[in-house]
Amino acid sequence: MAIHLGSSTVTSDKPILWGYRCLALAWITKGYLGWFYLITVPNIDFHLMGDNGWNSFFSMVIMPILDIIAGVSLWISWRWGSGVWACIAFSYVCWEITRRSNMYSLMPLIAIALLLLIHFARVFLVRVNAETQIKIV
Repeated sequence: MAIHLGSSTVTSDKPILWGYRCLALAWITKGYLGWFYLITVPNIDFHLMGDNGWNSFFSMVIMPILDIIAGVSLWISWRWGSGVWACIAFSYVCWEITRRSNMYSLMPLIAIALLLLIHFARVFLVRVNAETQIKIV
């Protein structure tokens, strides 16, 4: 048994791969910046479970971990890693929308939502086009 890709996927494979790798670097950077902020918090009285409890713990500890996981999975394999990234990015957008009472900075959320739409459009176009589907012989 062998798995063969259609011949039309070979031409668009490299730009998509490097696009996802650039996205992976940005997402890994986002995760490390979250950890950098956590380590270098300027407030001496800071406590993770302080003001709003689990909300601040999730946004400051769990989301940077998930960001690094999403970036590494995108870097390793953009085929299944893009699904992992899409789940984490979608959860980030939902978390930020439900968490904020005043939407003071919509630009990161809009950018991530647009990246998700582009990703889902790419997946849809690959699934619809019969020539680019994987054939198992």
